[in-house]
Amino acid sequence: MKEDAIKSRNAESSQTAKSRNVTYAVGQMVRYAPGLFLLHWLACVLSWAMFAAPGLLIRRFFDVLSHKAPAGWTVEGVVILFLIAVFVQVASGMVVAGTTSSANMTVRALLRRNLFARVLERPGAQAVPYSSGEAVSRFRDDVNEVTGFVTGLNFFSGQLAFALIGIGAMVSISFELTAVIILPLVAVVLIAQQATDRIKKYRRLSREAAGRVTGAIGEVFGAVQAIQVAGEEESVIAHLEVLGRERQKYALQDTLFSRIAESLYLNLGNLGIGAVLLLVAQAMRVETFTVGDFALFSYYMTWVTGTTSSIGSTLGGAKQSGVALERLSVLMQGAPAEALMAHKPTYLKRPVPAAVPPKRTVQDAITVLEAENLRFEFASSGRGIAGATFTVARGEFVVVTGRIGSGKTTLLRTLLGLLPAAEGTVRWNGVPVDDRAAFFVPPRVAYTPQVPTVFSDSVRDNILLGLPGDSNIASALESAALSRDIAGMPEGLETTVGRRGMRLSGGQVQRVAAARMFVREPALLVFDDLSSALDVETEKSLWENVFRRPDATCLVVSHRRAALRRADKILVLKEGRIEAIGTLPELLEGCEEMQRLWQEAVAAPEVLA
Repeated sequence: MKEDAIKSRNAESSQTAKSRNVTYAVGQMVRYAPGLFLLHWLACVLSWAMFAAPGLLIRRFFDVLSHKAPAGWTVEGVVILFLIAVFVQVASGMVVAGTTSSANMTVRALLRRNLFARVLERPGAQAVPYSSGEAVSRFRDDVNEVTGFVTGLNFFSGQLAFALIGIGAMVSISFELTAVIILPLVAVVLIAQQATDRIKKYRRLSREAAGRVTGAIGEVFGAVQAIQVAGEEESVIAHLEVLGRERQKYALQDTLFSRIAESLYLNLGNLGIGAVLLLVAQAMRVETFTVGDFALFSYYMTWVTGTTSSIGSTLGGAKQSGVALERLSVLMQGAPAEALMAHKPTYLKRPVPAAVPPKRTVQDAITVLEAENLRFEFASSGRGIAGATFTVARGEFVVVTGRIGSGKTTLLRTLLGLLPAAEGTVRWNGVPVDDRAAFFVPPRVAYTPQVPTVFSDSVRDNILLGLPGDSNIASALESAALSRDIAGMPEGLETTVGRRGMRLSGGQVQRVAAARMFVREPALLVFDDLSSALDVETEKSLWENVFRRPDATCLVVSHRRAALRRADKILVLKEGRIEAIGTLPELLEGCEEMQRLWQEAVAAPEVLA
């Protein structure tokens, strides 16, 4: 067992290292669009090669004027070749610009597609290990960092090709003078290698601080009303200022170190230029250097020594990309190392295929859902559920009730895999379900949480969420007691609900979410206090519509008398444990907790027809 654990940890470490490996990431992204990256590379190399041509032609031009050029060269011929080189350089530069944009967009779409797919695979409470703002920061900044480095490598390879051409031309004239220029390149590589740890440290701290600011702003936007009610505007602003100063500090360190390194790389090259000029002046004095040779060296020296800065920036960029990959691998939450770079369609240039509803099988129909000894505990509070054992049979209407904080929502979320159970077994038709978050989805199960999510889109799109056609939507609206509301809306099903459903009432938001469930016709309907925002008549109508559905099987969290009276079975929760199970009459007779809950329900301002 111990050896297996060690092997497992080693395998996980190997996968993590692979996901952070910049070379592996570059290779995977290039292989995703090989033709595009090949064209981009060729354009970069050709563009920089054309930058090299003027140096050779300038030398010939001055040699022709000083009558030291080989036979056959003329001023007119040199000018024509110069114009051709400029034209090719401009044309290839346009291709570079276009392919850079296309390549960046292609691989960014791939990485973000894989990140988002992993988020959707995870249990609801663990979909993102950070705040939404921090996750957005990683989706945006870290993906841009990695993909920008990939296309930057092609640009650098072109610049390197230019430098090799220039160095070759200068070596043909004077090896000694060329060596003086190359020495700073060697120094830059050594310095960049020594600065590796500092580059990674400052970039990581800067990104983490930026993520905290983004996350805090997102939380503030989502809680504006609560902040205003509490009168905490100034304290919230003060907190944001603290985070902002922290971000400023780390961003300044990151930027300052990068600029110092770039300045050092550039100035080393300038020192080389100064030394060469002194040596060239001496060589021209003794006439071992022609005017054309001097013109060639003058042209190439600036560009070749500029390569020192590019070498340093590229090596630093590799380390910064490693940090970005590390942050993205954390967001993948245990997925195989290959998952981030997995080659999947992104549909940038063709229509996204219509969503295909999952095919129903005989196994999807419910006979009985069994939960045995479910346990989950929140690390922060120690509260949760324990020892939860119950069943839901086909056609049953099972209600979960209890006081506030008794664990009703936690029970549903643990059952469905939206929270990771510490122990316990769930069986569907007698077969254990291992990955509950992936299994308990339509057409088997549909779930509406206590606070449903709606998107700033039309009512129709909020119900269908990509499902093709709308043949079942009328029936879904009727079941959700929403048909009359839709008829009264100015644009009907095309009415835009606004951000977080602000143009709808709370009850309408709940019923849109219910219609979203009904349109998928699942075998088991799971509601978490669905009718909490409904008036009595609407609630009564909704439950009547539900029971008209053939073999309707429901697991419902509710404290409302309408639901409790209709229940075939009630689970009474108290302090995270199931206190009792039975019908309403049975529980009112023998369960003190149910008696207390019923008295509270009777005291509530609720009058049933």
